[in-house]
Amino acid sequence: MPTQRLSMRRIREVLRLRHVQGLTERVIARTLGVSNGVVHGYLRRARLAGLSWPLPEGMDDEGLELLLFPAPKAASQSPSRPVPDWAYVEKELRRRGVTRVLLWEEYRATNPDGFGYTWFCTTFEAWKGRARPTMRQTHLGGEKVFVDFAGDTIDLFDPVTGEARPMKLFVAAMGASKISMPLASSTGGPAIDWQNGSAR
Repeated sequence: MPTQRLSMRRIREVLRLRHVQGLTERVIARTLGVSNGVVHGYLRRARLAGLSWPLPEGMDDEGLELLLFPAPKAASQSPSRPVPDWAYVEKELRRRGVTRVLLWEEYRATNPDGFGYTWFCTTFEAWKGRARPTMRQTHLGGEKVFVDFAGDTIDLFDPVTGEARPMKLFVAAMGASKISMPLASSTGGPAIDWQNGSAR
């Protein structure tokens, strides 16, 4: 899971401790209770933006954030490589059975010289992060288990007769480790399947 971004006030403190106090990255990290890598990353971003201490007169938090975290450069939008409509992609992904691979294949079918799958997924995630901020949740090990039925039923085939039996897929996942346990459950009714899955 990505590290949560420090507040602009704390980033200002990183810059002040480095440039005014002359502290090392390690000492700054210990002082603020963050990792050395976090401090190094913010100092690197400040250096690339041409910032030191004191900050330019009148620089507010929004201005500082724009300098330290510039928006990713948009891919060139030549007629042969149009960028997908991300709002449409997000809307389609809410439909049952629609996957990113399917949407990317549709995009490539209409744009044979279009962008690759990795770019498609990475840019979509970046767009989602800007379009709607998400609430990060921290799960301690063993604290929570998330359970639900997964999508459509699946067919389980009898190896002797070859008869297909519809089964619901019950899935339980640990919050911290993301270890999951799927369980195929015969459709004896939603309440019974839920109880059987939860008991196991």
